Amino acid sequence: MSTLNERQLSWLRGRIGATPDDLALHQKFDRLGSVRDVALEVLRARLHALLASPLSVNIPGAVSMNNAENVKALERQIAELEKLVDDPSLPTPVPADDRGELGTFALARTRRR
Repeated sequence: MSTLNERQLSWLRGRIGATPDDLALHQKFDRLGSVRDVALEVLRARLHALLASPLSVNIPGAVSMNNAENVKALERQIAELEKLVDDPSLPTPVPADDRGELGTFALARTRRR
C-alpha cells in the first residue's frame, strides 16, 4: 500500500482544488498508484457530471447559465495531464519531453566592444 506524500498532495490540490478531501485522494492513490491518474479520474468525473446536465439554462429576466466554457476548461486540463509522464522515481508528474535527461553544451566567450 502506497501513500501520498505532502508534495504529491500539494501537486494534486494545484490541479483539482479543495475537493475531494484528503482521505478520498489517498484512497484513489492506493487504488490507482499514480498522482496523474488520480487527477485525471477526478477531472473526468467533473467533466462527465457537467455533460450529464444541461450545458445552458436561460430564464429570461431571471437567470442565465452556460457551462460550455467550463467543459472546455476541463477538457484542456485533462489534455494537459494526459501529456505528463508519471515516473514513480519522481515526486510529481513531468512533461513527456522533460524527464531530466542530461545534456551538454559548450560555453564560448563573446567579444567585448
